[in-house]
Amino acid sequence: MNTNQTQLKKYHRDIFLPSKFKNLPETRLTFGQKSYHAIKAANSDRYGRFYIPNTITFSGDDIIEAELESTTNGQKALKLVIRLEDKEDKDYHVCYAVMFVDNYPILKTVWRNYKYDDHDTLDESQYYAPFSF
Repeated sequence: MNTNQTQLKKYHRDIFLPSKFKNLPETRLTFGQKSYHAIKAANSDRYGRFYIPNTITFSGDDIIEAELESTTNGQKALKLVIRLEDKEDKDYHVCYAVMFVDNYPILKTVWRNYKYDDHDTLDESQYYAPFSF
């Protein structure tokens, strides 16, 4: 039997988010690296160009999505999607998709959404829920 077997689970805050993320206090995250894709996305966003800061501050309320790896040693975050108010234009929010490689935060991509966008297109089948209705 393989005792190092891993399991990946993707969570969305509108379906279920583990309490360790949902209740996360204010946290500062400095990007170890910004991918070429993230820089290109910020320079060609459908709502116009925007600045990517080196550090963001967020809490559990700002986490939209979390992808976790569960092993016999516990859980660790592989990816977070964090949605914050755009400091340059209050009509928009910026979404940051952050990958963690050996706990090193890499900004994979970014995009802006209109702040009143309600995302009616959420595909619930893509996310884990510990219960069903």
